Amino acid sequence: MIMYSNAIPTQPKTVQDCERQFDELCEYFGIPADIGGAERLRNLRNISTDDLSSAIMDLKNHTFRPVTDDLFSHSGIFDYYRDGSFAHEFKKRGLKLFIGEVLDEDTLYAVTNPPDPNIASLRMQISNYYALHVTDRLLKHYTLPQIKDKKG
Repeated sequence: MIMYSNAIPTQPKTVQDCERQFDELCEYFGIPADIGGAERLRNLRNISTDDLSSAIMDLKNHTFRPVTDDLFSHSGIFDYYRDGSFAHEFKKRGLKLFIGEVLDEDTLYAVTNPPDPNIASLRMQISNYYALHVTDRLLKHYTLPQIKDKKG
């Protein structure tokens, strides 16, 4: 397992929270919506990493993060970390962890699908990282900056 930056400050999205993203990705690659989810997933696994990476700039739901599936990312993830269960499972599976950092992460975020200067676009971008209920709670505390007209 490799971790690059991005601490997990909230419970990751649920599988249900990610269905729109799954549907968008399948549609992007021409995978029919009328076949079963397992078959759609098999088709996605046949897509090259280069093609998947290239698609990111075209997707609305472009950020792929851990999902609460109760197999690896558990409901109540912070209790799972604190009580040692995560470390025990990690060790039992013989996993190794390489922790790195993304150089100029702020620049990377600024140029990869930045939001337009409106609240709907900002909501879409934040919801790439957090569940909608978390996004909406965050946005209650944020006011868009006023843009000054440079003509006058």
